[in-house]
Order: sequence, then structure tokens, then C-alpha cells
Amino acid sequence: MKKSRLFTLILMVSTAALCIVCPVLLCGCGGDDTPADTTGTSPNDPVPTDPLSDTEVPTETPTEPGTDAPLDVAGPETRNFPTEVTITEKGGSASVTTADGLSYTASGYESVTDGRFTFREGFTATFERGYFSEAFTRMRFTYVSTQPLRLFVTYVQDGQEKTDDFYAESGTRLFCCLISDFMKDKTASEIISVRFDSCSGQPCEFALCGLDTQLTTVDIDGQKIYYIDGGRYRLGLSSKWGWTICYLSDTHCDITKVTNLVNMHDSGRLIQQSYYGTRTAQGDFVPGKVNSDVWPYNPVQAGDQANHGSRLIDLVVGDRSVYVKVQPMDWGQTNWFCPAYMENTYIVGDDTVRVDNRYVEFSNYENPYASQELPAFYTVGYFNEFFWYDGDAGWTDGPLSSETDLEMIWTPTEHTGTFDCPVKIGNTETWGALYSRKDGYGIGMFVPNTDQLSAMTYEAADPSKNPKGEPCAYMKAVREIKLVSYVPLEYSYLITCGSIDEIRSVFKTNRNFTDNAGLDVNSVNRRIPGSSMDPRDIDGSVPENAAFFSQGSAGSIASFDEAEQAVCLTALNVDPYVHLVFTSLDEPVMAEYYKGIEITYRIPETDSSCAGGGFQIFLVCGDDREAQGGKQVDGSYVTDGEWHTIFVDFSSKPFWRGQINKLRYDFFNRQEEGDCIFIRSVRLVPAD
Repeated sequence: MKKSRLFTLILMVSTAALCIVCPVLLCGCGGDDTPADTTGTSPNDPVPTDPLSDTEVPTETPTEPGTDAPLDVAGPETRNFPTEVTITEKGGSASVTTADGLSYTASGYESVTDGRFTFREGFTATFERGYFSEAFTRMRFTYVSTQPLRLFVTYVQDGQEKTDDFYAESGTRLFCCLISDFMKDKTASEIISVRFDSCSGQPCEFALCGLDTQLTTVDIDGQKIYYIDGGRYRLGLSSKWGWTICYLSDTHCDITKVTNLVNMHDSGRLIQQSYYGTRTAQGDFVPGKVNSDVWPYNPVQAGDQANHGSRLIDLVVGDRSVYVKVQPMDWGQTNWFCPAYMENTYIVGDDTVRVDNRYVEFSNYENPYASQELPAFYTVGYFNEFFWYDGDAGWTDGPLSSETDLEMIWTPTEHTGTFDCPVKIGNTETWGALYSRKDGYGIGMFVPNTDQLSAMTYEAADPSKNPKGEPCAYMKAVREIKLVSYVPLEYSYLITCGSIDEIRSVFKTNRNFTDNAGLDVNSVNRRIPGSSMDPRDIDGSVPENAAFFSQGSAGSIASFDEAEQAVCLTALNVDPYVHLVFTSLDEPVMAEYYKGIEITYRIPETDSSCAGGGFQIFLVCGDDREAQGGKQVDGSYVTDGEWHTIFVDFSSKPFWRGQINKLRYDFFNRQEEGDCIFIRSVRLVPAD
């Protein structure tokens, strides 16, 4: 048996004065879809109870073990530093001395103004040999820059020159990084030079204000897992796979043979950051393939589909917390690092595990809006029932909903995706839990300011307790967000375990831990109306009614157009569609009472010629939870730029029976990106 050893950081000054590391909390600043199940709890379901009133909202503040002192939380290292530099030009280069005492020779710049160098690429700081004489593994740059940067640091390792590349954000900043062979117990002995390029290609005004080095070593167990012990919870982070959550145990869990709640079968599982972007080749990116499917740009914290691990950039540890920065890999490629950084702060509290996430893109890619996993959350397959609150009055102890039909199927002939639960307007109780009703125990995730919860199980026939097994359960919160270069995407979430009562109570107690306002940046609001709004007769001239069309594919976006006074459905890329969800009403809507649907629309003349190719409406009724091939009605448009009303008859279709769960409206059969249709009204037409 391999013995678990403590993780240690040893910090040493090489030449420049070492600033004390000040751990700080990293805070947020701010397939096919399936219908939601709005059925309330059955008589056998747990009935949540919570003694807290709406005015009593304490928030858990973790404390140092054995004391009442607040936890000293690890975070990205920060410090104030002087920004003045002295520059002496001579013969196309310059001698620079910083207020911190750093000296270097600068070259590759266009001009010097007020102590700042201007360049686009190739600005190089060269250091006198012997200046950085001590062995090191970590570097700390202080700088001022008007543009995001690409750094190429050349140093000596094992007697040979080696160059590592990094990204750094614009502003007045401290950037810390580890040498690339840090996890291989290598050290560097000399910094020869650092080259800086402007990532954006725009002129950059820049000053390197300081650079020092540290010797940091890591001692970790043979399983490459670093554990944080918080008393009740023990959290494990995989140093092999991007310092993602690969292990979580709970002293309150007494289920036989359930020790680790997290599925760690491969680098695509775990609990981690994962995002989606462009589907077209841009810059260095060429879409890869997963099985036979062309795959979009998909930065994954753990690594790629071949289990290559992401690159560690920086690390700070505390007693019950860890801050980490990694460079993710693209899931569809093999061993290809994304031009992006992911940061995590993990905090193990008394009743929760808190995770603060930050993602910054440096690619300059034009990414479409996409349904982002916030986060990707995999557990052992044993927890195969999903609980959530499906109302529109959060934290009022309303009845919960649950779903057991979570199986995901992916074969050449059948594809059933995740079970989706759109969040209703007004609901801030955006948590979900994967659960074992037999044991009265599960694991919950609370992500404020999200628009949808999703869940699934894989190989549901084998509800395995094995964390390394192929069977698993999965959940995520979702926002429709476009990745924009240099604009951070930030959000936080909580994890807790126990009975449904306990999970809900802990999340209610901590419901104000963050507002996740950062998720509103470059995002689309896709919340759906609650029972107070009727999807059977939608007036598209009312702005808020655009929300009725909001649960569609990543290939579409619904918005309100002021000029047209109508809802605008826009195709972003392939397969654009929206859903009209009928399960939010207090009473079921039965197909037998309606003979079809009436749509008043206009297709603008600015659309491409493809947009007139017609549409499909998939009828999702009865036991169907997802659009099924063959259960659709085709239609065609008039494309003269005028308003028209079309009636689509469903009455003769044998699958137009039972409760109407939703209608999937594929509003274009063929399209080009940017094609749109204006919708003035949509209504179900009563049967005669």
C-alpha cells in the first residue's frame, strides 16, 4: 500500500527580495435536450423542512481547526508593488532598472514614452548571467501592460537552455508561474531572457517592474492525489488531471462500500471546469473528433480524451484550501493545450465544499453562444435519482421534484441526452442533487444565477459504487455563454451531502454566499416563465415573452427585437431550434384538446436564400421526454419579407396524444449563420 504523504511548499528567495505570500479568496466578480419534469413530490418522497425563516440567512464561515479564527484561505498571490522604472537608451536597446532593484537590457521595442516601452511583438528583457543564481521552480513577474501578453521565458535546466510559454492578462499585475517540469521534480538555475508579445496584435505599452524566483517543491502520494481534510469532508485533487476534484468522502455517509463519491474513470469525468466554443477552424485550432463526431473547441480542466493531463501553471495551498491555475487541453484533440487558463480555489468548510472558478481565454477566436457546463459534475453511478426545485418561488420550502429516468444512450441509431430542468423566472433555488432514495443520502450542487439544471446516468443498469468504473451519474448547471477573449468567466458553487432535507437546508443557509453576477457577462438569459405565464397563447410583441422560446440548442438564440416589436429567433450555426415547454402550468395540457399550432411570422429579405427551406415541429407528448425522429410535422414559409400567419395541423398524427410536454421548433431546415425569423404570435388552436 502506498502511504499518503503531506503536500509541502518550500519557498526560497533567489536574488530579488521575496514578498510574503498573502493567500486571498478568489471571488467571482460579479446532444438533444429533454423536457423538464414538473411533477411534485409523491407521498413517498422526503418532505423538506427547514427551521430558518427568510430573514435568517447565516452563511457558513470555515474556521481554522480547533479554533474560532476564520480560515486563512489560499488564493492567487497578490501584492502592491512600485511601477516606476529607469530607462537609459543606447544603440537600439535600453538599460532598465526597476524600483525593486531588478536590472535588465531591453530590445525589440518601437519607442519609449514616460517609462513605458511600446511594441507589438518581440520585446525582450535579457538578464546578466548569474543574476538569478539560485535554483528555482517558480517565477513572479510584476508588470504594467495595456494589452494581454504572451511570455516566452528562457532559462537553464540540467545545463541546457529551455523555453516555457505563458499568458498574462493586461493591467497592473503580479503573474506567478511554475516551470513546466515542476511536477517532474526538476529545477531551473538561471533566467536568461523573457520575450513578450502582444496577444491581441495591438500596440502594447509595457513595463516589466520586477521579477523574482522561488524554490517550491511538491511531495504527493503515489496516486497523484492531494487531499484536503476538513473534519467531515475529505477532498481529493488530481495532480495528474488538472487538479480537478477526483475524490470526496463524507464521515456522515454510511452506505456500504461507498467511500469516494466522485467518478474518476477518466479525464472526462471528475468535477471540473469545461467550456465550449467555435466549431470552425481558427488560428491554431482545427476541430477534432470524438468517436466519429466533429468536436467543437472544448477546453477541459483535466485533459483530453486520451487522458493527457493539463499543464499546471501556479499553486498556493492553505490548511483547508488550495488555489490552482492550469492550462487546459482541448477534448477533441490529442495533447493540444488550449490558449486559455483555468483557476480554482477549493475551500473545505464545516458543512460545505466551496469552489471558485475563473476562466480566461487568450485565443482571439470568435466563439458562438453555447450551453456551458457550470461545472461538469460526475459521481458514482449509485446515485441515480435526481432532485431539484422546479417552482418559481425559491427558498419558500415548496415541494421538490425528482426523476429516475436519467439514462443516457448514445448509439448509431439512438441518442438520448441529459434530462434537462429549465429554471423558472423568479427562482433562485438553483441546486440539484444526485441521490439514493434507498439510503436517504446523496450529493448536492448549488450554482446561483444559472438557467438550467441537467442530469443523466451512464450504464444505468449497473448502479456502481466503484469510483473508477464506467457507470456514472452526472449533473450540471447551465448558462448560455459566449467565450470572449480576455474577458474572465467567473462563478462559484457549493457542494454538500446528506439527506434531501439536509442538502436543501445547508444550501438555504448559505444561499447568499455569492450572486455569481459574473455569469451575466456575454450570456443569454434562458429562464422560462413560471405557471403565471401561459405558453398556449404567446404574444411575441411583449418583450418578456421571448423567454418562452429560450430553451433551445446552442445553434440558436431567442431575443426581443424592438424595431419589429416581435421575438427574433436567430440561427448561430448548425441545427437551430427552440422549445416551447408546457409542463410549467399547474394543470397538464392535453393534445386531444388542440388540433394544431398557429404562427405569425416574417422572414426578412436580408436572410440568405437557405432560410426559405422550411421548418419542422417535433411533438413531444405522453411518455416522450425528448424529440423523437419520425414524430414531427413539416412546414414551409413564405419568404417575401411580409408578415404571414400559418396553421400547422397536428390532429391526424397518431403521436399527438396525451400530455403535451413540449414542442421542439426547428425553425430552419437550412440556414446560414445569422439568418433569423421574427415571431409576432404563437398559439395552440383548440379542436373543433
